[in-house]
Amino acid sequence: MKFLSHRISWIEPSPLAKVLGRISELSKAGFKVISLAAGDPDPDVVPRKILAEISSYVIENIPGSVLYTPTTGVEDLRIELSKFIKEYDGYEAYPENIIITSGSTAALDLLIRILIDPGDIVVVENPSYVVSLYAFKQLGANLVGVDVYSDGIDTYTLEDKIRRLKNEGKKIKLIYTIPTGQNPSGATMSIDKRRHLLEIASKYDLLIIEDMAYNYVVLEGSSPPTIKSFDREDRVIPIGTLSKIMGTGFRVGWVVATDLIKKYVVSEKQPIDYCAPAISQYIAIEFLRRDVHKISIERSREVYRVKRDVMIRSIEEKIREAEFSKPVAGMFLMLRLPNVDETLFAENLMEKYKVAVLPGKPFYTDDKGRDMIRLNFSRPSIDDIKEAVDKIGVLYRELKS
Repeated sequence: MKFLSHRISWIEPSPLAKVLGRISELSKAGFKVISLAAGDPDPDVVPRKILAEISSYVIENIPGSVLYTPTTGVEDLRIELSKFIKEYDGYEAYPENIIITSGSTAALDLLIRILIDPGDIVVVENPSYVVSLYAFKQLGANLVGVDVYSDGIDTYTLEDKIRRLKNEGKKIKLIYTIPTGQNPSGATMSIDKRRHLLEIASKYDLLIIEDMAYNYVVLEGSSPPTIKSFDREDRVIPIGTLSKIMGTGFRVGWVVATDLIKKYVVSEKQPIDYCAPAISQYIAIEFLRRDVHKISIERSREVYRVKRDVMIRSIEEKIREAEFSKPVAGMFLMLRLPNVDETLFAENLMEKYKVAVLPGKPFYTDDKGRDMIRLNFSRPSIDDIKEAVDKIGVLYRELKS
C-alpha cells in the first residue's frame, strides 16, 4: 500500500501474540488449554486481596489516581522505587533519574528509540527475549547474537565478535542482557561474567541495557549483584518492572537514566502515552510503602521453586531424551527435543493436545532453536504442569515413531 512507510519491512508479528490469540480462540470454543507459553505470575501467588484493599483505598482517597500524572511518573512512586532498587538491585537510583513506564517492554522501546539508528549493531544474548528482539528489529537494528550457557553469555566470544566488528568499521551501539533468570533460557549470569561484560563495554565504549525483569524471582540462594552495581562510568542503563511480583496487568515499569538520555526518553514518551497509568502507579506506591512486595517476593520464590522442581521431575520421567538446564531464577526453561521440528511440534501440541508452548527459533538470531521449545512454570498449576509435560512426552514419542 502506497501510504505505508518503508519501516513496515522491519515489522514482524510476535509469535507470543499468535499463540495467545489461538489460546483465546480455543477457550471461546469450549476447550481447556494448558498454557506453558506466557510469562505471567500465578494469580494465586500475587497478594490479590491486599491489592484489592489498596485499589479501593486509592480510588476513594486519591483523586489524582484517575487523572494524568507527570510523564516521568508520580514523585512518591519514584521515591519508593529508589528505596526498593537500592535494597534489591544494589545500586543508587535517585528519584529524579527514574522514569515510570508501562512495563519494562515500554521502557526498552523508549530507550532504543533514542539510541538506535537503522543499521546500528546491537549485541544480544542468543537466545534472548523474543519481544525485545522484535523491538530492536523494528527500528532497523542489526542483531549479533552470542551464545548463552547456564552461567550466562559467553563473554570471551562476545569480546572476539566485538573486536572483529570494530576492526571491520561496523557501528556497534550497545549490548542487551537479561542476566538474572534470563528469558527464555532461565540462565543466571555468574558474577565473574557480569564484571567481564562491564569491562568489555568500557574497553570498546559501549552501553549496556540491563533488563532486570526477573531480579525478584530468585529461586535458589541470594540474588546476584546487578551489573549496574559495579558500574562507575554510567555505562549501564537499567530497566525494571514490578510485573512479576505485583501482576503483569498493572504495567508498572521503569528506566533509570541521567542527563541527555533521560531528557530524550521523556520527550519521546510524551507523544506516545504521555504517562503510565495513574491508578497503577498509586497502587504501586502502597504496594511498596506497605511492604506488600516482600510478601509477594517470598511467596513467588517458594511456590515457583516447587513448580520448577515438579516440571523438571516430570520431564526426567516422561521425556528422558530431552535436554535442559535447571534455572535458579526466573520463570522459564528451554527444552531441547532432539530431531523434532519445534514449530510443527508446538502447533500439533496446541491443536491435538491443547497444550500451549512457544517454539524456540524466534528467540534466536541464527538458525539455532529449531528443536527447542520454551516452557513457563510460574503460571500453570502443579497438576497442569504434570499433565502438560505428559502430553509433550506423548507427542514427542508419536513424532519419533
